[in-house]
Amino acid sequence: LFSQSHQTELLHPDIYRPQLQDDPLYLKFSESDASNALDQLLDVDTSTLLSDDYLVKDDRMSMAVSLELRVPFLDHTLVEFAAQIPSHLKLRHLTTKYILKKAAKGLLPPHILKRPKHGFEMPVAHWLNHELHDMVHDLLLSPHAQTKNLLNQPVIADLVETHKSGRENLNREIWSLLSLELWLRNQQNHTQPSATLR
Repeated sequence: LFSQSHQTELLHPDIYRPQLQDDPLYLKFSESDASNALDQLLDVDTSTLLSDDYLVKDDRMSMAVSLELRVPFLDHTLVEFAAQIPSHLKLRHLTTKYILKKAAKGLLPPHILKRPKHGFEMPVAHWLNHELHDMVHDLLLSPHAQTKNLLNQPVIADLVETHKSGRENLNREIWSLLSLELWLRNQQNHTQPSATLR
């Protein structure tokens, strides 16, 4: 999520250690027994983002409205077949989903097949600059911030200002920092000794 330079700047020198530079995704990549880089990347994607992020979110959101979600492209026989396809057929001149698009030709109109990928994202970037702007400042840049002993507040202030100015979209980084701050506050509230009942 954070670039190496952001990690170095953001973490207090007392906290930052070389072991934090070990990238778990790179370790997964190097552990893959796939024969080429594309298939190694697909292994990493399948064993991390797909299982630990996308499918979890899909399941939670669908179950929240009593829907039983189906993911037909994850049928085990289809996944096993796709894993055996040579990598040079999976990607054609940086055209992703090449085989799927060829299979759907004639079934879907060209404007659907050729349009760029578009996710369903929450408008976090907008919220951080508008509805949540004061909250970001009050929590992350406060002298009482729980992250102040872990993270470099001037760097956080710079990230917030860079995002606000529109020079760079840092919504994921700021959202993560906000989540960390709220989590730390919640942990502090749970670890404080409770008042004696009288």
